[in-house]
Amino acid sequence: MARRRNGAKAIEVYNELKKMICSFHFYPGQPLVEGNLTEHFQVSRTPVREAMIKLIQEGFLVEESGHVQVVHLTPDDLYDIFQIRLALEGMAAEIAVSAVSNEGNQLAKKLKALNDEMKMHLEKNNVNRFFDLDEEFHQVLIAAGKNKRIVDILDNLSLQLQRIRRLTASYANRAYQAVEEHDQIVLAVEAQDPVKTKRAVQQHILAVQETIIRLGDLTAVYSSFLLNRP
Repeated sequence: MARRRNGAKAIEVYNELKKMICSFHFYPGQPLVEGNLTEHFQVSRTPVREAMIKLIQEGFLVEESGHVQVVHLTPDDLYDIFQIRLALEGMAAEIAVSAVSNEGNQLAKKLKALNDEMKMHLEKNNVNRFFDLDEEFHQVLIAAGKNKRIVDILDNLSLQLQRIRRLTASYANRAYQAVEEHDQIVLAVEAQDPVKTKRAVQQHILAVQETIIRLGDLTAVYSSFLLNRP
């Protein structure tokens, strides 16, 4: 019974800790002390240790010289992630539109509603809600293809990128450009054109990648973001 409770607690700690990392509550390079986390989550060391091990395996944390800290995503890491995302998310979008030919308008309506809500929250500077909707926009499109393996791979990559996407949105009106690119994806889905949809998704991904390249020194960008975050 105690093992089962610890397992449930470990899942809770894992989910919350990952959310805190992705939202910059814990910043890149910050050391995480097991004792401090047990106090924060009001649990024993076992679920905290299990959660940290899983996050190390998934690439959110790294252990060096006996110390655990939040991972910095290097330019090489980002390039690798974007290459996979470019191929798989473009494919997923193409499959989705092909698979829902008779329901394409319903899918387009869902995507348009999400993007319209994104615009509204962007105007109100509701940053967290904007990112939640952005994530949901991509999830809805990918899930429509009903390819579970692609969904699982992209889910993990998406979590890795959440921190970086928050940085790019504050750069040179990038968030406004993103909703415009989403508009093009919606139009392609409305037209029930799989190839056009794939192209629109890939152009969107390449635009995000280009913004990250222009950011340059990610360490400096992290520092600036942390100093100026709400």
